[in-house]
Amino acid sequence: VKNKDSPNIMNGEGYLIVNLTSIRDFNANLLGKAIEMISLVADTPSNALVLGLAVESEMITKVSLRHLGKAEESSPKLDKILTEIVAQVNGELLGHRHVMGALITRQKEMDFIRIARKVLEARSMEEIIR
Repeated sequence: VKNKDSPNIMNGEGYLIVNLTSIRDFNANLLGKAIEMISLVADTPSNALVLGLAVESEMITKVSLRHLGKAEESSPKLDKILTEIVAQVNGELLGHRHVMGALITRQKEMDFIRIARKVLEARSMEEIIR
């Protein structure tokens, strides 16, 4: 990935956040597939969480959260993780346990990313302690 040092790609312990909101005319319906492909070329660990953001409309940002491991009972409950983040920016949850998304207002994007990093870092620390 030529932009792997971009401020739009944030690699943390056990997670990757990909902010595609600056890409004009990006189809937000492709967000899930796009973040999966980016995670492959970014050498993201196989058990990581990948969070992506893309512009849905002038006022709305679409968010997608994926787990790169196999979908099994021990995999993280994406709905719980995303609920914790989205509740703090008054967003709307979409999806189900293994493929989660949300809609947030465009003006809350930076708050969302800041909160997401805290929640994902804390989750990563809990995994290490276990």
